[in-house]
Amino acid sequence: KNSGGIVNHLLIDFVGAAGAGTGLRECKNFSEAASGNCSQAGMRINAGTPLFQNSYDWGRNRYGIMTNYTDASVVRRSFVRLDEHRGDQPYGGFSNYCDSKHLSQDNTVFDSLAIAAPHYKHFAGLEAYPATGCEQVSADLKSVGLLAVNNELSLSNLDSKAGSDNEWENVVSYDSVATCTPQNTSCAKLLIQADKPTHIKNSFFGKAKRFEGRNSDNAFGDSIILDNSDNRNGNNIFVDVAGKDNQGQVPEYLPKQQLYFSGKYDTFYGDNGYETQTSTRRWPIPAEDIIAKQMRSYHEAEALKVGGGTVDINGDRGATRSGESMSEYFWGYINSKVPPLVVRVKKIGASNRVAWEHLSGAQRDKVLGWKVICVNRNNEVLSSLSVETLVYIDNSTCKEYGVKARYSSGDSGIAYIEKAN
Repeated sequence: KNSGGIVNHLLIDFVGAAGAGTGLRECKNFSEAASGNCSQAGMRINAGTPLFQNSYDWGRNRYGIMTNYTDASVVRRSFVRLDEHRGDQPYGGFSNYCDSKHLSQDNTVFDSLAIAAPHYKHFAGLEAYPATGCEQVSADLKSVGLLAVNNELSLSNLDSKAGSDNEWENVVSYDSVATCTPQNTSCAKLLIQADKPTHIKNSFFGKAKRFEGRNSDNAFGDSIILDNSDNRNGNNIFVDVAGKDNQGQVPEYLPKQQLYFSGKYDTFYGDNGYETQTSTRRWPIPAEDIIAKQMRSYHEAEALKVGGGTVDINGDRGATRSGESMSEYFWGYINSKVPPLVVRVKKIGASNRVAWEHLSGAQRDKVLGWKVICVNRNNEVLSSLSVETLVYIDNSTCKEYGVKARYSSGDSGIAYIEKAN
């Protein structure tokens, strides 16, 4: 749909790009890095009302996935891993630059590095709303369901100053390091700083560390409002966040608010259902084998290193390493006893057939067997089965089922509670 030369309702669905933000230039020093061609986003849309969906970016980047001067945009169910940075401008994952309206929905940024980013002089963060030159333009910006795991950058800097308050909801940030810029040694907050009120609710923050043991940085800037008034879905949880008292209980795996996607598939900003909570399971990640294969192939033996010299950056690591499942990596980051993520129950006559899939990643060989659980009867164990068995026929009156994996260290929890259909 084209209006006045601007393409509206542009859908980018399941597109992957190895960011090559150098414009074929080396960007090997501050002078070269200052060139505009050395500061490009890996994937970027300018203006209009675009939708990034199920897309993914890795490699050399200034930003991973970027919307720029859009009227109303959505980035949904997408993935960014920051390997290297080339340029002198902010380094970040998902970036919403001077957008009037933007919704970030159920995105994931993970295993990102800062060691190969020698020339950047300002922070943007893993999910960023920078706004250089348009800080005073009214903006409506919201982030829902962000998952940030094992990153060496602060969660976000939010430079927008005008318009409605920023909203962050159902966010999980675990095991991050608040790095400092190598060019001017400025340090961001451990997690989030903002230039206008930013409301955070129903979120979990764990293992946020200061850069090289610095003891003067707070987790949040002064404009952050921790909204703990919504008791329907629980309050914000903080565990092992430097300089902040623990609050709440660590979830067993991922919090329940990240079990299902928010936002109806293929909906643009403002469409019916674009913010509606769905019943579509978020796990396992659709087509994660393709995403992992692409990211795993990245290798730069002589990436420019902070402080001088080079460093070997290998994409065969973390969530995408050989023999790993991305979904099981995220589920097992807090608790290594990963449950089966795919369980289905089907009614067959007077019986219920419970079937599940074995793990596919690094945990697979550690599973000793399975337990079929009746959830609605106080988690009663219906049967304990061998690791080779992946089906159970139940003749009881159970209505809600779960399946646990047995390990030498104990049983897993339950991923999804299933009912017969």
